[in-house]
Amino acid sequence: MPHYGGSLGESLELFLDQARLFFEAKNIDYTHEDNRKRVLAIMVSNLTGQAATWYITQQHEIADITALAAALRREFIPPVLQERLRDSLDQLKQRECRDLTEYVTKYRQLISRVKDMGKLDKITLFTRGLVSQTRSEVVYRRCSTVHEAVNV
Repeated sequence: MPHYGGSLGESLELFLDQARLFFEAKNIDYTHEDNRKRVLAIMVSNLTGQAATWYITQQHEIADITALAAALRREFIPPVLQERLRDSLDQLKQRECRDLTEYVTKYRQLISRVKDMGKLDKITLFTRGLVSQTRSEVVYRRCSTVHEAVNV
């Protein structure tokens, strides 16, 4: 089961998705009324740090994981998160990473949290951050997806 602490660098959506996969793997119907309390208890027992502290003050208002997810989003996802993520992508540079693998990893961690970005914007931001030699090769090969660019 994943953990979530509520820090800005963590992905709440990833935590929620991994929790869903955890319940599916354990064959627990997390949407069924009979499992509501058990599933909620499992979820909140995996909150850490400020998220766990926050839950203590909110627990009487949260009856199920749908309410938990909505409340976590309201509390821990700032309204400007999408702008910050896009700014971070724009500032990400391969030359500031140990190697291409680290650059790709950081890019994927950021892009996985971005909503409503088209393929062209994704490949453009990825390509902009590459060192000039790699960028030239990606442009030359006319890569249309990040997957293609990574495999150059």
